Amino acid sequence: MPESLSLAYCLSCIASFETGYLDLDPGKLQEVFAVSHENSIYVASPLLADPSEPLPLYPVRRIIGNIGKPGLAVLVAPQVPKMRALGYDAWNFITHRPFDGQLEDNFAATSLHLSMTGYQLPLNTGTHGSRDHEAVFVESVISVYDRGDWVADLDVLKAYKSWDKSNQDKNGSCMHPEVEQQDASIFPSLVCIDTWVELLDRPSGYSLVRARGNQSARLAAATIATQKDYQFQIVRPDCCWRCKFESHRKDRESVPPEVPRSKDDPAMPGRFPFPFEQVGNSNVVGSDLSDESDHSSSSLDSDETIPSVNMSPSPTADQLPAFAPPPGYHSQEKSVTYMFIY
Repeated sequence: MPESLSLAYCLSCIASFETGYLDLDPGKLQEVFAVSHENSIYVASPLLADPSEPLPLYPVRRIIGNIGKPGLAVLVAPQVPKMRALGYDAWNFITHRPFDGQLEDNFAATSLHLSMTGYQLPLNTGTHGSRDHEAVFVESVISVYDRGDWVADLDVLKAYKSWDKSNQDKNGSCMHPEVEQQDASIFPSLVCIDTWVELLDRPSGYSLVRARGNQSARLAAATIATQKDYQFQIVRPDCCWRCKFESHRKDRESVPPEVPRSKDDPAMPGRFPFPFEQVGNSNVVGSDLSDESDHSSSSLDSDETIPSVNMSPSPTADQLPAFAPPPGYHSQEKSVTYMFIY
């Protein structure tokens, strides 16, 4: 069974077993993250697991409860999750302190909440004649709150599908001493991210989200990093930072250096869109005379000779004068912006 369809097939089977007659098309359940019926809520396993841990064999977990909707409620996330905007209307204290060597949890006040947006769409069950809707799509939002203040809406299932091997930590063994394994300060200029505002306004360079042992905060941080297109990695609690540093350095060294641009590149600084050409005793750009008013007022009877415009093709790159790019332009050594979620 394909991995991308396993959750949809399981939810389709659960709907059939719960109702006894509904036969839902798994192709229509690709974006569904939960199903509610009577006193049971069947939730996708990635929503209830740590993002660094491998998923259990079964992609669905059951929770006792109901969302308050009759019949079979099929929960889907909004297509565009909202996120708190950092503006000048609120005071945001951002420190981005250097890493002090403490691997702790600074997101203890974080909580996840499920709410409904009010949008519903009846699901085609293949039968007609019933007065009530037997299955309904219900748009539901998983939101992260910090001390009661809304931070962002999460699409965990979509984010989980986009995580690849580079985002998830490898639980391998190493021969480094325990002191080196737990020393995250090996990364240069490592900066701490201890609040959600600091995560939304991430620093440049290497940063570390300190949410040790906090499954909800780690899941929310990984989802927000995915929705904001950050480069990040979810770190296991028992990881070796020395191995991670060496692996990250090898990945950077494997990237070929950027080839400097040639001087005939139009985007290169100092490259004029039209080369200078000599016309009479004055320099003009292309075929554009520097002073049009003088030539428009001259008459044909005048003894003054009007210089002709050189319409010859532009010189090649080898004929252009040599120049040097400004310092720092297209430097091969680029600043690294990378985040670790611990």
